[in-house]
Order: sequence, then C-alpha cells, then structure tokens
Amino acid sequence: AVVSTQSTGMEVQAEQLLTQGLSSFNQNQTSTALQVFNSIGTLQLVVSKTLQSKCGSVEQNLKSALSGSYEQSYNGAAPGGANIGNTTAWRASLWTSLDKWSNNISSQYNQIHVLHRTLVRRRD
Repeated sequence: AVVSTQSTGMEVQAEQLLTQGLSSFNQNQTSTALQVFNSIGTLQLVVSKTLQSKCGSVEQNLKSALSGSYEQSYNGAAPGGANIGNTTAWRASLWTSLDKWSNNISSQYNQIHVLHRTLVRRRD
C-alpha cells in the first residue's frame, strides 16, 4: 500500500513537471518527467494521452472560435436569417477568434515539438 501511494504521488508530480515543462518549453523539465514515466512503465501511455490532449485543445478552440462568431451573426435576427446590418462586427469577431485559435495552434505545436525533441534525445 505504501509503494502504491508513493508511486501515485510520483506520477502526480511527474505530470505536473511535464505540464510545466511543456508550457514553458523547458526540455530539461520535460526530460525529467519523461524519465519518471519511463521508470514507472507508463511512458507510451502518457505520451499518447498528451498528444491527444494537445489535438483536442486545438479542435475545441476552433469550435469555440467558430461557434462564437456564428452565434453573434444570428443575434437578433429573424428565424432563418442573419443580422446583415452587423456584418462588420461579425467579421471582426471572426478574425479575432481565428487569431486566438492560430495562437493556440502555435502554442500546442511548440509543446509537441518540445516533447518530440526530448523523446528523440532519450538515451534509455
């Protein structure tokens, strides 16, 4: 029971270190976290889960960007029609949302790149 508790605590700390390392693009922190997961035997699972999370974040942010712009274009419009008078505001909102989404893609890509670089340089 003590070993199980220590292992769980170590996993939680390694997950925090991995998250922090990827967020700050710190290869040393990322490497340390990956070494812990490798020692525990969960490296492949953690890498897979991390990649799915990054892809899910990009997808979710795109849906959010597009749905917010879509909803704004139909505010106050009659059923089946868009509020044409507010096209300029809608376009501005759409471009702002897409800009935020592109920043998210860049961030997620950079984090995946750090993960990839760290995995390629592993020596075990």
